[in-house]
Amino acid sequence: MYDINIWKGNQGKGYGKQAMKQIEIIAKEIGLKVIGLHVFGHNKVARGLYEQLGYIETNIKMEKSL
Repeated sequence: MYDINIWKGNQGKGYGKQAMKQIEIIAKEIGLKVIGLHVFGHNKVARGLYEQLGYIETNIKMEKSL
């Protein structure tokens, strides 16, 4: 999954959590076994939400600007 967007005025109201739970229900119904997603490291709110929902880090990308 690469793009979940909750508009700023609607953030913090539980829409992201609700969307992710519905995605999980549909994924199970169609036989998926795993959901993978990308979240930017600086997006602490999203990372906190995904961790709360049971997602774990599987990769870490690092870079340095020159």
